[in-house]
Amino acid sequence: MPIVPFTQLPDSARIWVFGCDRPLIGAPADTLLASVDQFLSEWRAHGIPLKCARDWRDDRFLAVGVDVNEENASGCSIDGLFRTLQQLERVIGSRLVGGGRVFY
Repeated sequence: MPIVPFTQLPDSARIWVFGCDRPLIGAPADTLLASVDQFLSEWRAHGIPLKCARDWRDDRFLAVGVDVNEENASGCSIDGLFRTLQQLERVIGSRLVGGGRVFY
């Protein structure tokens, strides 16, 4: 299923927000977003494609959403998202997953 614009997700969408430990611009941000887009274009739950979107804000915040009215993300599919982001942390040289950061 293709990735949709974030604004096309319904209010009932399930959303995850990941905060980067430093602003990410240029090549690292491009790498992050290209990898996330690749993952989301193939994201499935129990073999069913997920209608999903992502948004990148303020050079620091990645939001990923799933339209649960179409199909909900399963535990294994969510684990896949987190594993992908954890692998990207080494590539981009910044942390996205894990606690301890307060932004507001």
